[in-house]
Amino acid sequence: MLLESQGPAFHHPLSPNTAPPHPSHALSGVVMTNPVVAQLTEEEIAGFKDFFCLFDEDGKGTITAKELGNVTQKLGQKWTHAELQEAISKMDTQKKGKIDFNDFLVQMAQLKKHVDPEEELRHAFRSFDIDGNGSISREELRQALTGLGIKLTAEEVDEMFREGDQNGDGVIDYEEFKKMMLGS
Repeated sequence: MLLESQGPAFHHPLSPNTAPPHPSHALSGVVMTNPVVAQLTEEEIAGFKDFFCLFDEDGKGTITAKELGNVTQKLGQKWTHAELQEAISKMDTQKKGKIDFNDFLVQMAQLKKHVDPEEELRHAFRSFDIDGNGSISREELRQALTGLGIKLTAEEVDEMFREGDQNGDGVIDYEEFKKMMLGS
């Protein structure tokens, strides 16, 4: 199994498995006293850290509106500059025009509390099913992973595809995708 989901379909071991770039991004006591954040496991926090790093393109430990826009565009969403600024503003507790990992973690914990895992998996599946035909081809898998900034060799994509295409019909359908993401 190459992909594994923890809660929402955000975390997978192919994302950068690194902590934020410097120690100042350790969780503050204020964040840990947030009752929603306090319910997260260490594994979930590590997964959200990986997810944060996908957005933090320059590795400075913060997400700017431009970085948020780059990632949302790769996911097929077109946000206006005003929408990006508003999203950053809602999460930016220090009012610096960018969000740090603590801000991000609080937001992700709140989203996790209200997210239907099945709907989150369906959304992730639709992101990979680029042509919308209800299945993921090998090329769609490669394109989606590349769009997320995940660089894999052709052999790695082939291996992942073989694991996902459990019935050997040449595509990954939703049920196969779900099993791949949940590791079942």
